[in-house]
Amino acid sequence: MGDGSATLTWPTGILGRDAIAGLAALWVEALHALAGCGELRGHTPSDFPLVALSQGDVAAIEAATPVPVADVWPLSPLQEGLFFQARIAADGDVYIAQDAFDLDSRLDVDALRRACALLLEQNSALRLGFTDAGLDRPVAVLAARLEPSVTEIDLSALSAEERAERTESIMAADRRTPFDLTHPPLVRLTVLRGDGRDRLLLTRHLLLWDGWSRELVLRRLFGAYAAVRRGDAPAAPVRAQFPDYLAWLGEQDDAAAAAAWSSAFADLAEPTILFPEAVGTDPVIATRMSVELTPQDTARLSEQARSIGVTLNSVVATALGLVLGHAGGTDDVVFGMTVAGRPTEVEGIESVVGVFLNTIPARVHVDPRAPRPRPCAACTSSASR
Repeated sequence: MGDGSATLTWPTGILGRDAIAGLAALWVEALHALAGCGELRGHTPSDFPLVALSQGDVAAIEAATPVPVADVWPLSPLQEGLFFQARIAADGDVYIAQDAFDLDSRLDVDALRRACALLLEQNSALRLGFTDAGLDRPVAVLAARLEPSVTEIDLSALSAEERAERTESIMAADRRTPFDLTHPPLVRLTVLRGDGRDRLLLTRHLLLWDGWSRELVLRRLFGAYAAVRRGDAPAAPVRAQFPDYLAWLGEQDDAAAAAAWSSAFADLAEPTILFPEAVGTDPVIATRMSVELTPQDTARLSEQARSIGVTLNSVVATALGLVLGHAGGTDDVVFGMTVAGRPTEVEGIESVVGVFLNTIPARVHVDPRAPRPRPCAACTSSASR
C-alpha cells in the first residue's frame, strides 16, 4: 500500500498559511491516534454522558484534578450536601469517619496494599474525587487508576502504657486530618504495629460510601486480603456500579418532586429549633450517646406498630416528634429522617458501594392535649450509664 497524501486549499487573504499548517498538524495527529500510533489529548463533553458539560468545563475539571480522569459523574443528593458542608468547613471538615480493628496477629502490609488496590479497581465509587472549580455545580471525578494509601507505624518498641497513649494520639490526629477532595483516594489505611498484635485504621470521607456500603467495603477488603494471602485469583468485579444509580436518578422528574415537597410544607409557619444557641456555630465532630430498650419494651413497641399497621420506625419517629413538640412549645414539628435511598428498580443495587442515604424532612402534628412523654425505667437507667 503506497503513502497517503492530502492537499488542503483555502481562500487566500482570509486564512493564513500558518493557521492552515496548524490545522493540518492536528489532523495528522488525530489520524495517528486513530491508527493506534498516538494518543488523543484530553476529553470532550461526549466522553461524560451523565453530566452536561461544555468543553470549558471539561478543561476546568482536568486542570483541577491531579489524577487521570476516567469519567465525570453528578453527585447524589446527600453527596451535594456533604460537599457543600466540607467546602465551607475547609480544614474543619467533620465528615470524616474512622473505623478501628484490633487483630490478634500481624498484618501482611504488602498483601493489604494489594487487596486495597483490588478494592479500588473493582468498586468505582471508591476512586472518586470532587470539584466545583470553574463549574456551575460540583461534580464527582472518577480516577482512571489509583495507588492505595496505606501507612505502617511501628509501636512495638513502646511499653504497653506508652503504646496505648500513642495509639490514641495517632487515631485522634488521623480523624482530624482532612482530605483534599480533588485528590483521590479519599480513603486511607493505617497499620499500627503492636506487640505481636496490630490495629488497622480505615479512615474515609463520607462522600464515598454510606452505612450499608460500609459492610460491603469491609467484607470485600478482608476477602481480597485473604485471597491475596492464599494466592487465589481476584474475585469477579461487581456487576452493578454507582453510575447505574446516578443514571436512574437522572431519569426522575425533579420538577414533580419539588412541587410535592413544596405542597407538603406550604403552610409550615417556622422550623423546629431545639437549641437556638447552636444556630450559626461551626461544625464539630459528632459524639454519641446510646440508649437501650429492654427486649420486652422492644417487643411491645413492635406489637403496637403491627396492631395499628405502621412500621416500628414510624413509632420511633412519632415519639421524637412528641418530645420535640413539648420541648419547643409547638404543635407542628419538622425534623430530619434518614432514608436508605436504594431504588429497587436498579438491578443489583443491594451490592453497590456508594452514597444512597438521604435525610428528608419528617413532619409531625402534635396534639397539645397529649400527656408529656415519660421514659420507661429501662431507658432512664440505660441513658444514665
